[in-house]
Amino acid sequence: MNLRHLRTKKELTLEQLAERVTALGFTIDKASLSRIETGRTNVDVEKLLAFAEALDVVPDRLLRNPADLDRAIYFRLRDRWERALLDMKRHETLAVLLLAELKDLAARIPRNSETGYGAEDDLESVSAEVDRVSFRPKLERPPIESKRFESYLEALAAPDAFTEEYTRHELDDFLDWFVPQNGDSNG
Repeated sequence: MNLRHLRTKKELTLEQLAERVTALGFTIDKASLSRIETGRTNVDVEKLLAFAEALDVVPDRLLRNPADLDRAIYFRLRDRWERALLDMKRHETLAVLLLAELKDLAARIPRNSETGYGAEDDLESVSAEVDRVSFRPKLERPPIESKRFESYLEALAAPDAFTEEYTRHELDDFLDWFVPQNGDSNG
């Protein structure tokens, strides 16, 4: 069992882990915990689950060789990444095809005679707007060994998992426009 490895990785003492497990309803002292870590005492399933909960890891982390588990997680993440790349390519291809259609349509729409502004100008402004936006996940990434990691990955697939983020320069431009400068007043 990888109990000692995970405990020390989380920078917990025997006493701290014993307190966490006891708080979950499984009374254990640090001497008993030491015997479990050294393999002199076996653990039942309920206590194993309590250790996993106290260490915030999936139970597999306690039972399997960490390298094997990391390898399995790697391939699972790699498969998700590959699917995400394929989805990105599909969306990118669709965007290119839609843009070609929009350009054809924009070229056929006459410019406004008063402003001189046309659909082609609109396409350029929309393109510039999209280019300036980046995205970042709304959720904080838990460690890979955390039991919350799988739900974090699932949440990333949700449509509202990301928030738009503007560059610092654009925020400064906005503030310059919004906040009166050097004694200027707007009312």
